[in-house]
Amino acid sequence: MLIPGTESLLCIALLLFGSAGLFVLFLFTDRDAVQQSYLPEHSSEKRDRQAT
Repeated sequence: MLIPGTESLLCIALLLFGSAGLFVLFLFTDRDAVQQSYLPEHSSEKRDRQAT
């Protein structure tokens, strides 16, 4: 069994790294979505069609 203080530090580290990992994953997918929104087949507004 781990030392109780070590267990709490391990839990906090796991929560922090997990949160940071999810945030990085969100940034990656959001950047990809923004790049794909500029593709001509995804243009939905009138100003988007006029630009192409």
